Amino acid sequence: MNLLPRQDRRYLEGRSITVREVVEGAKKGVILTGIMLPEGKYQVAQADILILLPPSYPEIGPDMFYA
Repeated sequence: MNLLPRQDRRYLEGRSITVREVVEGAKKGVILTGIMLPEGKYQVAQADILILLPPSYPEIGPDMFYA
């Protein structure tokens, strides 16, 4: 499954960000795993970030994410 365009995938790989693509029913998204958070701001040092992709992605960019 390739939800992300090649350019987006290269961008993330170039920054050593691990990505999992997920599909649940009609919803599609990507999970960025192990994202480092600012030190001292949160109770954890890193988190997984779920970015929901709109149906017309990549023409319309994502506007929602969950940690």
